[in-house]
Amino acid sequence: MLCIYLFRLVFKRWEGDSPFEKMFISDNISYQEEMISYDGLKLKANVYLHDNDQNTFIIFHHGYHESYPMVNGIIENIYKQGYNVVLVFGRGNMFSEGKSFSMGPKEAKDFASWANHFSKKYPNSNIILGGWSMGGHITLRVQKEVLPPNVKGIIADCPYFTASKQFLDMTKGKKEKPSLVMRYAVYALNIYCKLFHGFSINEDISPILENSTLPALIMQGENDDLVLPYNTKKIDELYKGKHKVNYFKNAKHVESYKSDLGRYFDEFNSFVKDCINNENY
Repeated sequence: MLCIYLFRLVFKRWEGDSPFEKMFISDNISYQEEMISYDGLKLKANVYLHDNDQNTFIIFHHGYHESYPMVNGIIENIYKQGYNVVLVFGRGNMFSEGKSFSMGPKEAKDFASWANHFSKKYPNSNIILGGWSMGGHITLRVQKEVLPPNVKGIIADCPYFTASKQFLDMTKGKKEKPSLVMRYAVYALNIYCKLFHGFSINEDISPILENSTLPALIMQGENDDLVLPYNTKKIDELYKGKHKVNYFKNAKHVESYKSDLGRYFDEFNSFVKDCINNENY
């Protein structure tokens, strides 16, 4: 019963804020795309297109239980850089179907499907996959899946390494280590997820990073107290492909772009340009 309670607490569907709030993400949508997942769920994504010949797409995955107001700012600013933007709604979130989600394993398959979907729809496009927090983790994991050749690189903003370790970090507070009770609870939850929902929250992504081939840009706030910076340090050490890590002083979780908008998008745009032109990568 405890495992069922924990699963529902952590992974159950969440609707989020109303999409009818007046903000960029609602007012500037070009259309909403629909796709069927590998296991039969109807997934949706908002598409924001420029009225020109721009053929670069940033396909972005939101974070854990992300709401419209939370993701609005980053999508608006990516769009202002001149890119076409696709905001993917993960399974069990917002417009997409699903009673629950997995915080990584299943979403990585979905994210790869979105990349292939838009590659077929816009065959001459250049695609960069990106996301923050949970979406950043998913963006790293997507390299395990089959991707189209026009995916040129990935951008991960404050990604965690594993969901199980992230849970423990969030529960330990100021203590040096999480409590024994919480460690047992997370251990039991992982067994339950594997037995009844087909995924592990403790899957080691080291092999994915060590076999990475896509260039990556990783962003991290130095004052992130939700996804602790050691996650990015570990990813940096293991990532075999060409990559760059940028730390932002005084920035908290998913607020690096707010802390220094100019620098954030200087790095962002330089990375995208280099990936597309195959320079430095």
